[in-house]
Formats: sequence, structure tokens, C-alpha cells
Amino acid sequence: MQEAKENRGALPLFYNFVKTKHKKMEYLTWFKFSPAQWFMGKIQRCSLEAQAEYIRLCCIYWNKGGNLSTEDAKEEAVVSYHELLKYKVITEEEGYIVISFLDAQLEEVENKHFKRVEAGRKGGKAKASNAKAMPSNAKESYSKPKQVLADKIREEEIREDKKRKEQNRIEYPWGGDFIFLWDQWKEYKAKEHSFKYKSAQSEQAAINKLVRLSEGQEESAKKIILQSLENGWKGFFNLDQNNKTQNNGTTELPTSEWLTTS
Repeated sequence: MQEAKENRGALPLFYNFVKTKHKKMEYLTWFKFSPAQWFMGKIQRCSLEAQAEYIRLCCIYWNKGGNLSTEDAKEEAVVSYHELLKYKVITEEEGYIVISFLDAQLEEVENKHFKRVEAGRKGGKAKASNAKAMPSNAKESYSKPKQVLADKIREEEIREDKKRKEQNRIEYPWGGDFIFLWDQWKEYKAKEHSFKYKSAQSEQAAINKLVRLSEGQEESAKKIILQSLENGWKGFFNLDQNNKTQNNGTTELPTSEWLTTS
């Protein structure tokens, strides 16, 4: 391994060798990125500056094999580190940051690497053994590839099913009164404007917009929804500062009273 470190520059472009919490492994110098998950994820609650610094953190995190200390991360994301923590886009663990979706990919690559190593170790003995056993075990030998293929197809189906469930899941920024009020908003849109969100992605995008308008404040988000309901609007807008406590000459009901008024 020491020799590999010294000659790292001579290795093929597609591979790096690193020593990390994921052990010593070989992996491709790119990682998977899903635009759909990006636009539906917690990162959309953050400012554009935080989103840009997050991309930089992801690249550094990947190149270091998931071994990025909180101290180094703060230096790379000087402006938005605490904002990324606040919205749980990244987390901290024993002096290091954690980016979950990259950890999952690193573990997947590590597993593939060790499977290849193990297969290589057994290769010589397996070839000799198969050559001797072929006449008596021919049927068994030919049945194994079919079983392996069936297992791979099943694993792929499970992954696709899990992916579909993830895409159809709505991630609410708050619970309790907010979720109830959000359901009231959808019912109002359907009755008054004959509108329904066509997918979980479009509904999640509307929630993310509301979070941005409210600057991540639950009470402000609920007031924005109430403002649109009271005015018969189709969408969300910033709170009217000149009409924040009054509406047509009457005092606006607090959110808790509105929720209990029939």
C-alpha cells in the first residue's frame, strides 16, 4: 500500500487509492448525482450560496473517501457551514462531517472492490477445481449463472421499488399545525381553483418555495398560507408588511384560532 501511495500519480486516471474510515479501497473518481433528488431534498431550503458551497464540500468529501474533518469543512464552507448543519444537509460525527448519500456510494464501491479481490484469490483454485469436476457437476455449473442472474434482477427490482417510494414521499419541514394547514391549502386549491399537484415532486417544490419565502420560520409559513387563503390567491407571496395584523379593518386571527374555527 505504501508503494501504491508513492506511485499514485502513475495510476490510471479513473482510479485513486485512499485510506479512509471506509478502509483502503479503489474507486472511480466520480459519484452519482440525481437532479430529481436535488430539487426535492433539504438543500432547497438553503440559500444559493449554501448550495454552491455544498457542491464543493461533496467533491472534497468524495476525493477524501468520506474522511473530512469538521475543521476542514468549515474552512471550505466559510459562509454557509452552519446553515447546512441547521437544515441537516450535513451532520457531524466524532469530529468529522457526514454526507449520507456519498457514504452509501462509498460503501457500495468498497463492497464491489473486496468482492473482486476475493474472487481473484479464489480464481486459480476455482479454475482447477472446475476443470476436474466439470463432467460430474456440469448441470450444477450451468444452473448457477441462471440463479445469479435471477438474484441480480430481483435486487434491481427492489432498488427501483425503493427509489419510487422515495420519490413519492413528501418531506415536511414541520409537523402538527403546519401539516394540517397544508392539507387545508390543498383542499382549498382543489375546490376553488380546480388544481391538484400532479406529482410528489411538484408538491415538494411548492413546500420548498414556502420555506424560502418564510425564511425557514414555521409561524411565517403558516401566515403566508393563511394570507393566500383569505385573499383567494392561487399561490404564495411574501407577507404584506402594511397589512400584517389587519385584514379589511378587522384583526387577523392567530393561526391556532383559525385552525379551531369552523
